[in-house]
Amino acid sequence: MRAFLITTNELSERTPWGDAYPSAMMPLIDRPFLQHVVEYLVNQGFDRFDVVLCQHPEKIKNLLGDGDRWGVKFKYHLVKEPSKSILTLKCLGFDNSNEWVLLVYADRLCRVDLRPVKPALMSCHRILYCTKYPENHHKDVKLNWSGWAWLSNQCCLAAPANCDEYLLFEYLLSFKYSAPEFVNVSDMIRSCSYSDIMVAHKAVLSKQFNGLMLEGREVEEGVWLSRNISLHPTVQIRRPVYIGQNCRIGKGVRLGPNTVIGANCVIDDKTILRNTIILPNSYVGTSLELQDVLVDQYRLINIRLESAVTITENFIMGSLPEKQFPRWLKSIPSRLLAIILLILTSPLFVAMILILKIIYKRPLFDQKEAVRLPVPHDPGLWRVFALLRFHSFKPTPNRASPSGALPDISWQDLLFSFFPALINIVRGHLCFVGVAPRTVSEIKALPPDWRVLYLQSKIGLISEALVYFGANPSQDELRAAETFYAVSASWKYDLKLLAKYFGQLVYLWPKPDMKT
Repeated sequence: MRAFLITTNELSERTPWGDAYPSAMMPLIDRPFLQHVVEYLVNQGFDRFDVVLCQHPEKIKNLLGDGDRWGVKFKYHLVKEPSKSILTLKCLGFDNSNEWVLLVYADRLCRVDLRPVKPALMSCHRILYCTKYPENHHKDVKLNWSGWAWLSNQCCLAAPANCDEYLLFEYLLSFKYSAPEFVNVSDMIRSCSYSDIMVAHKAVLSKQFNGLMLEGREVEEGVWLSRNISLHPTVQIRRPVYIGQNCRIGKGVRLGPNTVIGANCVIDDKTILRNTIILPNSYVGTSLELQDVLVDQYRLINIRLESAVTITENFIMGSLPEKQFPRWLKSIPSRLLAIILLILTSPLFVAMILILKIIYKRPLFDQKEAVRLPVPHDPGLWRVFALLRFHSFKPTPNRASPSGALPDISWQDLLFSFFPALINIVRGHLCFVGVAPRTVSEIKALPPDWRVLYLQSKIGLISEALVYFGANPSQDELRAAETFYAVSASWKYDLKLLAKYFGQLVYLWPKPDMKT
């Protein structure tokens, strides 16, 4: 069976850092909501998934992969705007005219048996799963659609190209060939808003919504514990409570009811948590009392008041390192290579010192304050470094806009930009290949969804945009290049871009057309 997953919906509230975030990626107990949806459908017999991506495509693709872990196949479709999702549905390739697909808005999970439905034997062209529906349906009756529906090939092809969920529902009700069939959904959980997430957690913890795969073991009724947990003997637990793996719960802590602590968290002494969700890799300080809140490292989201605040004092709340050693380890090869290149090009540095400092009495370097990546979304937590470039007697290109000029692929750029920036690579500030370095103001000028994607990438001397679009790409080209690199980055792909850059430098491959 085949499912069409729409992950383009955003949280009804903006995140504390002001950007849009896919609601399907919000956590539910021990994993993202989207993963629960996929696992639920796999258990129902689905083996083919078409996934529509918009915000944070790299996170969703990294989560799901190619589907081998579940023995299924994923195909990804990237759209620029959520309203383009249904256009992708129209373009699906069907094996035959009788094939059906299950449409799923992935920020909702319905507890319903999908296997008994045999749509190929029916002539209604669509089956809508609704939480409420009348016995005798007519157009004037307002239905509460779950966002799930079986659709025939003909129904998909005739769907409107650009529409939101409401217009799609109107289309499904009025599809001309036949009247729709309805299936009642008794239980459904959602992740469309922060309040929905809290309600979903309570439903799962209280077992009102069961059947989900959870990593922790239920050691007693309403208490789930994962592996490698340090729990002080004085901790008081009022069920239901879930504690993820690698957590440390301090002396005198009181947990519950309806409390979830994600993996790799520390709850310090004498803290009280009620109706609270602690996301992975978070630290909660000493003697705090939290109720009806969601904690995401240094961000505190109050569900009742629908407000959020960033905590900058690390002793109150903050983030814990996640796999810091492997990340540092991965930078060793590029640092060693940069050291070797610096040694080989040391005569060049001596020559530039003689020319600039002694003869012309000029500064050796032009410096640009670039932001180190990856970084959190809060600008108050961004770290900057001085990106080095030999003084060239010319003003530095203006890159205040997202589509500003990039370095050229030339020997002059290699001399004035590439070689001095090797010092930055040795210091761990940037890599050989990545997205282009930007200042704080340049990052803030990016559209919110692009900015979030950029902040989770790594910066480098050579970028996808430079290799494929040259020094002056348009804004759309630059955005497309950085989005593609964010979801495709790997050491093999970096080597490919490096080879292409130096191949263009020595004229083995043609350079991209330069725009004026």
